[in-house]
Amino acid sequence: MSDFFKYGSQGKEIDINQFKKELETTGAKESDIKKFFNFFDKDGNGKIENTEQHKELDKLTVFYNELKQAANTDGNDFLNDTELANMFKNENTEIAKEMSKDTTLVSSIKSFLTSLNKTEDKKEKKDNTKTTPAHAIVPTELSAEEIAVDKILGDVTTAKEIYNTQRSTQGDVSNAVDEWKEFWDTEFAASKIERYINDEELSLSLLNQAKDGTLTKKSYYEQKISYLENILAKAKDSEDLNINTLAEMLSSAGSSALKTLGINVDESKPKSADEIALDLLKAALNNLKPEQIDVLLSGTSDTSQLGNVLNDVVSGYLSNFNISVDTVTVNEPKIIGYIDEFTGKIYDSEDKVPSHKSPEGPLIKRATPKYSETETKSKTITNVKIIQETPIDKKGTVGEIIHSELNELMTFEEAFKAERGVEYNEENIRDYQLKDAQSKFVLEAYNKKQEIYNTLHQ
Repeated sequence: MSDFFKYGSQGKEIDINQFKKELETTGAKESDIKKFFNFFDKDGNGKIENTEQHKELDKLTVFYNELKQAANTDGNDFLNDTELANMFKNENTEIAKEMSKDTTLVSSIKSFLTSLNKTEDKKEKKDNTKTTPAHAIVPTELSAEEIAVDKILGDVTTAKEIYNTQRSTQGDVSNAVDEWKEFWDTEFAASKIERYINDEELSLSLLNQAKDGTLTKKSYYEQKISYLENILAKAKDSEDLNINTLAEMLSSAGSSALKTLGINVDESKPKSADEIALDLLKAALNNLKPEQIDVLLSGTSDTSQLGNVLNDVVSGYLSNFNISVDTVTVNEPKIIGYIDEFTGKIYDSEDKVPSHKSPEGPLIKRATPKYSETETKSKTITNVKIIQETPIDKKGTVGEIIHSELNELMTFEEAFKAERGVEYNEENIRDYQLKDAQSKFVLEAYNKKQEIYNTLHQ
């Protein structure tokens, strides 16, 4: 790392192209390089230099000294993850303390510095190289993030291949067994396996986005909510649920009542009961807290309970409202025919009224109802009244995050914890990679031994 930071002590200016060239062999991501560079380039002119306004090179030197001090905490002059994290928490630092105010910047700088460390570590290993035995197990040079994502990708790919092969090659008996599993909703029902694969594919996609530095918290929850909506919408279509009955009733409610429930309304286009049901589901999901989303996804893994989950989500949201329904029966004159406004002729149905050429040119139909003077017809009118009894606290909800104008990046560590349910630990991942490589080596050696044994005893 010292070779890279020697710029500051030499008093030269550093431009962005020079900066990138110096880092070509480190494997650092360009987005991380830019964030690091832009922090020091206060003038925004593409150079790190000392000016009357900003002593940018001096700040770079100060930061290098902070790194050296942090790296020497355990006396080995090598900056590990713990020392790096502690440096950003240290109140006595100047530059690191300023950086720590921006979590996305800190994440990028950590990634950037890790790349520098790896490069220097490789150089040191190269200088002290000893002959590596042909049978030695050498882990890949991938980052821990890439190792974690590749492992999940491998598992998902294998699961899909096994499942698709099984489904495409099985016979009538196996198909019948699958139908039985589906009917009894067993653990290995095809729908549950497909759901598991879909869950893992979404998780993999989100982790890849976080690894590439393109995943925002807003985008993360938009994708999770959309996924949940699709899952629960299928339950709505296939089961007789409270939400469908409620939506049917609300279809006769006025726009103000729907707006009270958080449903967007186009005055010129009334919503159908199906549209209202989906809008209610969306409003209810947006009102959940982030931690509730993961619990809900776990609850929907049992496909037989999707209907209950859907009812619970919507019922929980509607508990903030008082919904009252009044029905009124009124008598109105009975329609006994339709009058053609062009000819005055009366027809027994509106469909039979003919079209006529209008003065403007096109054919048009003008029919006016003709009411009986003595007969009446009863009509039931449903009035739906909705009052919001409890103010909805939207602070910290998924909806607040999605509709926020802030586009805060989600770090890989945050995405990993949210998706895998455990803290991201680089050391554990690398340890797993080594043990996995050792396990494969032992298996290959055993297979080779068996191959030789079988050959000798044929």
